[in-house]
Amino acid sequence: MQIHKGTTRIVIPILWLGIVIKIARVRPKLFWNTFKQDLAWSKDTQKTFAHMLRHERAFHVYSNSTIAGFVSNLLEWYFTIRYGSTFIAPTYFSCGLFSVMKQVEFVDMKTFQNNARTRFLEIVPMDELVKDAHHWGSSHNFGLLCGRLVMCDYGSKKTQIILRKYGRQIDAKDLAKLLTPSR
Repeated sequence: MQIHKGTTRIVIPILWLGIVIKIARVRPKLFWNTFKQDLAWSKDTQKTFAHMLRHERAFHVYSNSTIAGFVSNLLEWYFTIRYGSTFIAPTYFSCGLFSVMKQVEFVDMKTFQNNARTRFLEIVPMDELVKDAHHWGSSHNFGLLCGRLVMCDYGSKKTQIILRKYGRQIDAKDLAKLLTPSR
């Protein structure tokens, strides 16, 4: 059993049940350090702290250190219920703090880069993928489920927009065959 730590969540596989538990990460140290830096910045620049909070960087750091994992867990569960797709690993339950998802067999990065990413580019325009490069560019966000390629990290709104727009076309492609290393 290998535990994976992402930016906003910790993933714990429960092999004998065939599921993974995604636990939202709350990082008070990151939050506090960012808060202290931003407070000092607001004093130095004569800006109010409220003005600084409207800055995109601040929102990103504060949300990643506190609520982003909760939101991602809930968005994945909602997406599974609302849209479903054969291209996602289903999320069975979420309360925000944690979610329960079907376990997948991970795909190695070399095979993924050589095959699946090229096929995504045939379906989804590059400018769409670039908007959410973290999710579409890494093999860690994909796996095999019953021989099909599925996405197992789709808690981002940007990812879900792409999935709603191109998901059926991606489903129609038999990407799993591309992930079998050639001999």
